[in-house]
Amino acid sequence: MGLFNSIEIDPNVIPYIQKGEGVGIVKIDGMGKCSAKLENNAIILDPYESPQQSQIISLEEINFLSYDEGNFINEPKINIGTSGKHYVLAGVDDNDDELKRFYNTILNIKENSRIPKYQNGMPQPNTHVTNPNKQPQLQHNNMDFNPSVNNSTEQSQPHLLNNDDVIDGQDKMDPVAEIRRYFELKEDGIITEEEFTKKKKQLLGL
Repeated sequence: MGLFNSIEIDPNVIPYIQKGEGVGIVKIDGMGKCSAKLENNAIILDPYESPQQSQIISLEEINFLSYDEGNFINEPKINIGTSGKHYVLAGVDDNDDELKRFYNTILNIKENSRIPKYQNGMPQPNTHVTNPNKQPQLQHNNMDFNPSVNNSTEQSQPHLLNNDDVIDGQDKMDPVAEIRRYFELKEDGIITEEEFTKKKKQLLGL
C-alpha cells in the first residue's frame, strides 16, 4: 500500500489530477514509479526513479482498456493494450479514486471518438463494445500483448468500432437490449444515473 513511499508528486501533474487527466504516482513493470498525464491526445508516463525516458502512449493506438478495482491486498490497476504492448498502471498510496477518474477520462475520450452520432444529446451505445470491467483478467506477467490472437469465441476479444460501424438512431432496436447497454454506459461513468433513468423510461414508453 506504499506506507513508506517518500516520492513527492511532480507539481506539474497536479493540474492534470484536478481535471481527472492525471495520476500523481503509478507503478509500472520495468519503469518503477511514474507520473501519468493526458496531453496532446496521448498518455505520458514520466519515471520518478528510473533513468529511462518518458513513455508516450497515443490514445489512437489503444485497442484494449480495462480497470481492475483491486482489493484489500492488491491495488487497483488500469490495463492498457496497444499493438504488441501491454501496460499495467497500478495505483499506490490509496489513490483509488484518482486512478479511477483517470481511467474514466480515457474511456470517455475513446468512447466519444468511436461513436460520432448522437441522439437526444446522449452518446449511443456501441453493440461491438462490452463493459471492459467484465472482460477476463489479462496475464500481467506477459508484457507482449497481442489482441489479434483469437480465443474460443470472438466476443471474448474486446475491440473498438471501425469508422463504418456507426449505430443509426433510426434503426429498430430491442428496448431491453438498449436499456442494458445504457446501464453499462452508466456503470462506466459515461452517463449519469439521472440520464440513465430518463432514457429507460423513454424506451419503456413511460
